[in-house]
Amino acid sequence: MVVVFDDQLTSLPANRAHRDARESTAASMQAPLVAQLKQVGATQITTLSLLNAVAAAMPTAEAQALSHIQGVKAVVPDGTIIIGEGTSNTNTVAASEVRKSAIPATAADGQQLCNSSPGQPLVEPEALTSIHDASNHPNDPNEASAIATGQGVIVGNVDANSLAGNPNMIRPGGQHVIIDAPNPDENVFSDEFNGDVSTIAAQGTVTYTYASQLPYSTLPANCSFRIVGDATGASLVSTGAFSDTNSLGQIVAPESQVIAGLQQAVNDGVNVVSESYGFGALPGANDDLLAPTNDAMVAAGVVVVESAGDSGSSGTVEAPADDPNVIDVGGTNDLRLLAQADGYTKGWEDDNMTTLSSGGTAPNGRVVDLIAPGYLALAAAGAGQTPLPLPTEAFGGTSESAPFVSGAAADVIQAYRDTHAGATPTPAQVKQILTSTATDIGAAADQQGAGLLNVYAAVEAARQMPGPSQTHSGAPELVDNPTQLDVQSPGGAAARTSVTLYNASSNRERVFGTYRVLGGEFSLGRPVTENVSAPPPSAPVPAQGATAAAPITFYVPRGVSVLDADMRWPDPTNSDDNILSFILTDPAGRLAQSSYDYGAANGPNASPDIQHSTVEHPMAGLWTAQILWANGRGHAQSAPDTPGPYTGTVTFQAGGQNFTTSPASAPVTIPPRSSVSVPLSIALPRAPGDAPESVQFTGRNGLESSVPIARRTLIPSAGGFFGATLTSSVSRGAGQITTFYVDVPQGAKDLDVSFRAPDHAADDPVYYYLFSPADLEPGVTESGNVDVTAVDTTPTPGNLTGNASLIAPDPQPGLWEIDVMQGATTDGTQFSQTVSGVVSYNRLAPITETGLPTSTSTTVDTGSSVPITVTVRNTTNHVGFFELLPSGNDITGGNTVTPEELAPGASGTLTATLSPRAAEGSAVNGTLGVIDSTDWGGSEPALGFAASFSDFHDFGYAYTVGS
Repeated sequence: MVVVFDDQLTSLPANRAHRDARESTAASMQAPLVAQLKQVGATQITTLSLLNAVAAAMPTAEAQALSHIQGVKAVVPDGTIIIGEGTSNTNTVAASEVRKSAIPATAADGQQLCNSSPGQPLVEPEALTSIHDASNHPNDPNEASAIATGQGVIVGNVDANSLAGNPNMIRPGGQHVIIDAPNPDENVFSDEFNGDVSTIAAQGTVTYTYASQLPYSTLPANCSFRIVGDATGASLVSTGAFSDTNSLGQIVAPESQVIAGLQQAVNDGVNVVSESYGFGALPGANDDLLAPTNDAMVAAGVVVVESAGDSGSSGTVEAPADDPNVIDVGGTNDLRLLAQADGYTKGWEDDNMTTLSSGGTAPNGRVVDLIAPGYLALAAAGAGQTPLPLPTEAFGGTSESAPFVSGAAADVIQAYRDTHAGATPTPAQVKQILTSTATDIGAAADQQGAGLLNVYAAVEAARQMPGPSQTHSGAPELVDNPTQLDVQSPGGAAARTSVTLYNASSNRERVFGTYRVLGGEFSLGRPVTENVSAPPPSAPVPAQGATAAAPITFYVPRGVSVLDADMRWPDPTNSDDNILSFILTDPAGRLAQSSYDYGAANGPNASPDIQHSTVEHPMAGLWTAQILWANGRGHAQSAPDTPGPYTGTVTFQAGGQNFTTSPASAPVTIPPRSSVSVPLSIALPRAPGDAPESVQFTGRNGLESSVPIARRTLIPSAGGFFGATLTSSVSRGAGQITTFYVDVPQGAKDLDVSFRAPDHAADDPVYYYLFSPADLEPGVTESGNVDVTAVDTTPTPGNLTGNASLIAPDPQPGLWEIDVMQGATTDGTQFSQTVSGVVSYNRLAPITETGLPTSTSTTVDTGSSVPITVTVRNTTNHVGFFELLPSGNDITGGNTVTPEELAPGASGTLTATLSPRAAEGSAVNGTLGVIDSTDWGGSEPALGFAASFSDFHDFGYAYTVGS
């Protein structure tokens, strides 16, 4: 458990000036508690000062007692964080069964599959060119690395020490990139942490060949590369080392240990922290202490970068990436490595949203801040990698995107210091610079945020921020504040706000503002269904995976903004042996996109049997979708997946979306190195829910900046209808989450939310959650006080209609949150399912009881049995299982044991017996709840905690025990 104090020492930030005082104050405050814990036999006691808290293994009774002590805000479980993915457990074919074909050095469109000169190996990752940090062309004028390398900046990352002795982590002069490592010669494999560290600061001191590092490709033997980070001048420190694993082989750690590692890094003088881990997207899934810890680091002047998650595009941004004080990073594609590994010789497309990247509007109304490459690259790795003993590691996910932004943050800090007399920018300034200079890739605002990381533009802007010690005439840039807008209003209303634009150039700039929103999807032809089959077991398998069904072609007309591609297959087992994915090639034959399915690594029967990908700015013409036996995870260094036994059908469909624009502001003129506030009036759609858009600011000479806007239309306060369309899951954590807010008025007797999911199925569940204003109150713990109320539509006896309800008696007035969540799996019979909901009030029928004593002046003798009866009517839209839930052990029997099944609208009588258990003369007080336990004991597999119940009414009772 973690005991969190009310006083989080905000007047003593954890920076160098106040650190000693903060630690001393925290130790003094915690000393009595630590002494008490030792007295009751608590173990594993850990004191924290970055978060003012104490973690310990303690008796349950002690935890309950401590929660009532003055000065203690909460006592919460020490949550388990998934830190990394561990070693690969992909089911693959044998190396001898992989079919190989020769690959030329240059793709058909002139892109380099290999280096053109032996003395000029390709720069790996290819992503360095996408973010304008480095390139394969000498003297490129738009390389950030020629301006700033993060020199003098310290970046923290999990388990950085494991790669301390790697030759890529030693500078040409012999200095170690990773400082303060206990063993500077250590060079061991540590999963994605090698990739994180390499992405930030690999030195490019080792030359490798692709033929040796991509063992299933057939690239020429002289194709060479070197691995380089985007902050080669930065130094690295570890933010902790963790090795415990869960049943899926994932590396896990208690939150308190992660916080202790971050605390040590802050004490070591870290400037930037990269966190490629977190919790799920749903509030209340964990008692999240990372958010206040990150806030404490930001208050201390540390830039915190978080990966958005790898759970797919719709409503899956994980906590604490949704914290507005950190930098939340999604992912894009760089497909050269996949083209090299799988033999695509006609070229490839970069800078599309990667399919795995978490996106959508988070429950708290935030979207990702920006995006960076997250698929696919090679990184330096340590010894002992399995299954292949290679010195490099194929690497991807937003766990790659976050380190890219962390390295860029180090570059920005150096560039700012170089031109501001050594002063360090605040974390807020670094965030503003990175997001404002990002490049628009034409994706939806809730997918790309402000756009794709552009390190060159960012360091140029950093050198021109207010107060420079030297005049610099760089490229014109805009810097926005705030970096994104979050507006909530009734449908049809207009929210008024503003954005301040700083002109980071030496010229006067005239800027225009335009709203841009992605419209609804339209079909690009009819869905196509093909039969799935597997090749003979003896047939060689291509590196990309065996063909599962005939290729499908479809036409994309000119002018489509975003191409949507979807695939489903109705595998009744949801088996991880039956993983399919698709590869999209454009009309020129170039590799354009790969779908993704995490199910194969998430345990048996965990496949969602549905895939979704997008391509931004698709080329007009005839596209091709290859249907493969593969999970889309880009196993560039391991053999392809083994075809499964599924022999049913697969259905593919293509659609498009177009942007619409409207004026946002009158043109404004901004003097050189000056700021102007631009007023905005943001219209809210009438339908409740989220409708993200962006405001695009543009000027001459390509000047541009994008500010994402998270628009949330409230359900009418008086009640009304709302609807959610659930479209996707990659079976990594929860599926899509769609959030609604309703402002509950004063005086409501009960809040009633009913749902209908007509297309539900046993392996295609939907889960519902209701959070009160108190549940969502910000504080030290983001969700430590949440009491989740949930009912899902998984068919259970008497609940075969897909109906469900959530009820809150005596609701607290204020903003309530309703979440509709797709389960981790789908049944593969449809591309989407629609959930409709209704909010109403005062629908509970009067509930009466007889037999309960209500005053301590009433005596109930020891050994007596008082019959209790409660009448109740089921006012929900589904069959309910009603029971009595007493607070103590003195009410037993009847419907405290066996629920009463009631159809919608039916009434029934619940019974129980009161028999005093306390000593003679004791005054007893308690409550008797009337609950609908329709899905009590059910568990959402992606979150791992039991669903709760709908509480219809609580009766208070009191008596004194007689003789």
